[in-house]
Amino acid sequence: EGAVQHDAVRGPQGAPRRLAVTSSSQGEGKSTTAVSLAINFAEMGKPVLIIDADLRAPTLHKILGVENSRGLSNCLAGDVKPLEVIHKTSVPNLFVMTTGPLPPNPVELLSGSKLLTLLSQCEEHFGHIVLDGPPVLGLADAIVLCNQVDNSVFVIESGKTRKGHARSALKRLQQAGVQPIGVILTKVDAYHDLYSRSDYYYYRQPGSDLAPRKAA
Repeated sequence: EGAVQHDAVRGPQGAPRRLAVTSSSQGEGKSTTAVSLAINFAEMGKPVLIIDADLRAPTLHKILGVENSRGLSNCLAGDVKPLEVIHKTSVPNLFVMTTGPLPPNPVELLSGSKLLTLLSQCEEHFGHIVLDGPPVLGLADAIVLCNQVDNSVFVIESGKTRKGHARSALKRLQQAGVQPIGVILTKVDAYHDLYSRSDYYYYRQPGSDLAPRKAA
């Protein structure tokens, strides 16, 4: 797969230090997009942390090959310190915090003040923090998370995501005060979607200062 270039989410002040990745529903390439963004940030030479904030259907521990006995949920529900549950990955400069045990109340954990405290503590050690968030439709988790993180991108799977679902999800985010800084199109078909050798393509939001960017 091609990588998402970090320039795709670079604004006038540079790439955001905190960035949440979401989509309308599961299976649209949200997690692999989050990992690709994190890897590109890591290639800039600073330590980068990716957090699995999908407290219902986590996947980062499988993608990155780390254990998931403790993680984000432990930090938000108890007195576990972030650095105690952060793992090195096989990618230079890339670190991961998995979900840990799945809680019965994800929305309550994500909406509490501990998440902001955790992110502030992690910023002391990492140049960028990418959060692999839950999908938007049917859940309040993504809205709560994106409101906490401020900067977000929305993932759409080429040729599969229904336009109505994408519109509904984006409308729901916007009604909650969340304005994604961009949309990333995943799993682009080189022949049917015009952009050869592209696995991801970034589309500029109207009025945004971010330039469209095709991934290598």
